[in-house]
Amino acid sequence: MTQKRFDRKSSFRRQQARILEKLRSVEPLESDKSWNFLWSAQSREEALLEHIGLYASGAVELPIFYAQDHRARRPFIFTAGDRLLLELLQSPFEHYLWRSLRTALKYGLHGYSRGGRNGVFRQRSADGQMTRATWKLAKDQRAQVELDLDIETDDEWDALTPIKIVSHNPGGERYVGLLRDYGGPEVVASGLREHTRGIFLGLASY
Repeated sequence: MTQKRFDRKSSFRRQQARILEKLRSVEPLESDKSWNFLWSAQSREEALLEHIGLYASGAVELPIFYAQDHRARRPFIFTAGDRLLLELLQSPFEHYLWRSLRTALKYGLHGYSRGGRNGVFRQRSADGQMTRATWKLAKDQRAQVELDLDIETDDEWDALTPIKIVSHNPGGERYVGLLRDYGGPEVVASGLREHTRGIFLGLASY
């Protein structure tokens, strides 16, 4: 899976540009024959599983997911590292990872968790162990993080925010990742719509 992801380093950016063009034109966010589409809460999981399998075989580009950034009121577009995609491919639909993905797509991105709500949230300073685990996962998958979040310099890592998917799990485990903000005059001037981008990397606990 990794080989496919990095054979064409600009593939995510090309796909991102097509996605954002669809968002600007308010076209339906649906699949096309070239498999360039956004997966959302309305997507069929069986079709997503097929896409992941084709990606793993090197036949198509990686899946990209679409939800809402409710705080900034703009699209939340995210990916998953190859490890998580392989886990999705090998897991039944009732697995906690599939449940967490459904939660992220349905409820989208919020600020900080206040308890009793599902969705994607920024990690708090009190989430020390989880945050350390998130950065370790990011270090281990550095090439994928830099590709999917469009990081070109070490300084840009400072702009990333650790996040977690909160989907009821009494054991305290959460799927975690990193977030990057694409907002402000420079983004607008580049012709892209303001959005928030993320990548999920693995499982961590409090």
